[in-house]
This record gives sequence, structure tokens and C-alpha cells, in this order.
Amino acid sequence: MMRRSGLALAAVTASMVLGAALAHADVQWRETMNERFDDGAPERWTINEGGAGRIFSYRQPQNVKSGEGSLALLTRAEKREGKEWTTGMVVAKDFLQQYGYFEARLKITEAPQINNAFWLMQRPPRLGDGQCELDIAEIRYPGKIMTNVHWDAGPDKGKRANMRPYEMDVDLSQDFHTYGFLWTEKRLAWYFDGKLIRTERNPGCTAEARVRFSTAVMTKPGRENPQADGTAMEVQSLRVFAYEGDEPSVRDLPPDAMMASK
Repeated sequence: MMRRSGLALAAVTASMVLGAALAHADVQWRETMNERFDDGAPERWTINEGGAGRIFSYRQPQNVKSGEGSLALLTRAEKREGKEWTTGMVVAKDFLQQYGYFEARLKITEAPQINNAFWLMQRPPRLGDGQCELDIAEIRYPGKIMTNVHWDAGPDKGKRANMRPYEMDVDLSQDFHTYGFLWTEKRLAWYFDGKLIRTERNPGCTAEARVRFSTAVMTKPGRENPQADGTAMEVQSLRVFAYEGDEPSVRDLPPDAMMASK
């Protein structure tokens, strides 16, 4: 299902072996959020408006809708605030968490050039003092998953990024899939449909973060992207867990998490 280089495969294999060796730690999990987006965005979520200069779309509240048992973030071909496209974004309003396991089921929009994102960041967004942008999944049609970390390495080193793509042999716009992320003091780990796909050392991401879901046009749209108008990323559910006791390994996940598509 997934294609990656031999070097990356060896790294993940080694991480899985390490995870197996460290599994079964004395970890107690506690569920801190269980959100079903049956009727769109509940009051616990802020519907954002605006558009960063580096993206080619303006996020507006009108593009956040209730889908068929899901939250829909629409993409529309319409001009707004100097942009030629509009998209959508929601941010957890009062819920912040430091470390834990985060997992969502979503289906991406069926169009190229749209970035479908499930990510963590403090609000207001800024880097430094243990604050990072943790991209659980930035997904591009039909099957590319970006797993990214952005952080401030200090006054002498500046902002850093560790970005890694995965190509899936499946069209991710045709069904809901599960995207998971383990964040501890020492490590970061990414999961797709319950399978570990990447592990990294935590570069110093220690500040509480908010959950975000968003869509954006990331490259200047052209004739190759007319089908984007009216499409949507759909978010079905989100679950978040905090842990106590030992720091969990990559195998010590909450036993009742979704873990895989059902």
C-alpha cells in the first residue's frame, strides 16, 4: 500500500523493533476528547476566517458545513480578499493538551492541489519556547501523506522543519481513513489505519497545542484543477487521549482507540 525508500523503510523497521522492545510499559490512558461531527462543527470549535500569504485560498466560515454524518470543509472557486479560491478551517476552542495520542477519521477532497490537514499548534500560532507545529497529516489527492514538524531551534539556529512524504497505493478520497499521532516528551510517531509509518525524536515540542482541521489551495490553481470547485474534506470523528505513568512506546497506544478504519 505504501512506497518509500529502502533507507526510510529500514529506519521505520528499526523503530518498530525498538517499539516492540519497549512495549508493555506501565501506562494509564485517559480519554480527553471524543468528538463526533455528525452535525458539523459543535460550539466547542472555532470556525476560522482569513488567508495566510503563502496559500492561494481564503478560509471563510461559509465553507464549514455539515456533511452526511461528518464535518465538511468545502473548496469553492470564488474570489475573496485577493484570493481566487475559498476553503475552510476549524480549531478546538478551549481544548489544549500537552502530549498524548490523537486520532481522526477523515476523507480528503477529490481534487489535486488541495492540502487536507489534521494538525496541532498553539494559538496564536508562533514558534519558540517549546512551541511547534505538528502536522499529523497533510494529505494531497490521490494518496500523498506529508508528516511534518516545524520548530524553533534557538536564536543561533532559527526555524527548522522535518518533513517526510509517503505515497499510498490507494485513492484517499474514496473512503474514510484513520490518521493517528503519538506525542511524548521523547518521541513522535505517526500512524495510518492503525499501522506505524514513522517515528522521530521529539526536537523540543513541549507546549500545549490545539487540534486543527483545515483545507487550503497550496499551489496556484490552473486549468488542471477545475474539479476542485464544490469538493470537500470530510471529518467524521476525533479522539484524544492523555497518559499517566511511564512514557508510552510506539506500541503502547490506548486499547480502545479507533486504530484502523472500520
